Parts: sequence; structure tokens; C-alpha cells
Amino acid sequence: MIDDSYYRIIGDEVEKLVSENGIDKKKILGIGFGVPGLTTPDNQEVFYGEILKFAGTGCKDFAKYVPYPAAIFNDAKAAGFAEAWINRSIKNMFYILLSNNVGGAVYIANERYMGDNIRSGEVGHIIIEPDGEKCYCGQKGCVDPYCSATVLSSYTNGNLELFFRKLDEGDEKALAIWEKYMQYLARAVINVRMLFDCPIVIGGYVGEFFDKYIDDLRILVQGSTIIDPADDFILPCKFKQEAIAAGAAVHFINDFLNNI
Repeated sequence: MIDDSYYRIIGDEVEKLVSENGIDKKKILGIGFGVPGLTTPDNQEVFYGEILKFAGTGCKDFAKYVPYPAAIFNDAKAAGFAEAWINRSIKNMFYILLSNNVGGAVYIANERYMGDNIRSGEVGHIIIEPDGEKCYCGQKGCVDPYCSATVLSSYTNGNLELFFRKLDEGDEKALAIWEKYMQYLARAVINVRMLFDCPIVIGGYVGEFFDKYIDDLRILVQGSTIIDPADDFILPCKFKQEAIAAGAAVHFINDFLNNI
């Protein structure tokens, strides 16, 4: 469980942000929190939080020292919302979050599809390597242990930017890690394409650096899929940084605009 001191820090940081930027407190619509867990439909409680072992934690905990309306969101769903917000021309979309863990979000007819049990889009737990590496969810061979950002940054002491710098410089080990990573990512993308037949956006920490490698992924997928020869359905994210935070904030903006 998360210690109370963490919630107090959140409250202090929020008040500091408001104060330093001269924000009128009366105009604050709300505070959004992106978390690595699945949240209830009302965005008030984590019902699955295996990564941080914080299932049952509520928004009342995160907002204990925050005097504004608040809501909590699954990190991938929040990031996907931010991406959908600035990609209005895309009607259907599957967003893949490649951060320290792998998640996803589904959009159908410009609406988030959450699933009957609010578990849709969990691409990180599609099995791509039977009896492979153990995932935190308990299964073996999930996308998550093969395509998380830490697979790459573990080579550079947690510095993902340094990994891509080495990759650009032609570092042999970085190239080998990246080649294997891309092969697994292509498997995940193919599975998603088979199921949803829609544009797939690559986001998260890895997505920040992905623009120059998107064609490499398209080639890998094009050579494997039986659906169609097109490869332009794979897109790099537009939100390169802080997509989770942006999505958590846009939730309140969207509600405000819808109620004008």
C-alpha cells in the first residue's frame, strides 16, 4: 500500500503548482491522476493494481490533501484519451502505451470502448511467447515483459534516451536488443490488427523516440500479416511526453465542454 506521506506530497505539489502559476482556484475544474492499475467506471477506485499492490485504493486517498474535484485513471486509458483528443480525424484507434509497463486503449467511433468489465485494451497481457518470461500478472510470455520500456533502458542504467542515443550511434548490443524488441512488438501489433482492423498508435516512453523507426515496424508487420498489404495503419504518437497527465486533465476539460 502507498504511504500517507506520498498523498501529502501530492497535495503540496498541487498547491505549489497553483500558487506559482497564479491560477484562480475557483477556475480549477479538477485534478486527474494517472495510475498503473485498472479503475472503476466512476474513476474513484483502483480495482486491480498488481504493479504497486494498491488494489482498493481510492481517489479519496490520492486527493486526501487536494481541495479540488479529483478522479483517477488507468495510465494507458488516460494517454489514449489524450492521443484521441488531438487525433480527431481518426474514428477508430488502438493506442499502445510502451512505458515501464505495456497497456492499451480502444476507441471505436470516436468513443472509448472500456469492455464489460473495464478491462479492454490490455495488450500487455496478450501472450506472444508461449511459456516465456513471467509477467507480473502471473502468466508467462505476455507482451509486457518483452515490450516494456525497461527492456531497453535496462541496458543504459534506466536511461531510455541514452539507449536510443547508443542505437543511433550503432552500438552493437543496443542494435541486438532493439531488433529483438521490434520483433516482439510486431507480433503484438499484428494481433491487435487482426482483432480490430484499425489504426494503431505507438505511444508511451518508447513512443517519444519512435518516429524514425516507424517504417521499420511497418516492414516487419507487412511481411507477416494476412489481412492486407497496407502498412500505414501504424502511427507514431503525437503526444510525445506526459500523455498520461494530459489525458487525466483533458477528462475534466471534455466534461466541461460537453456541459456548456
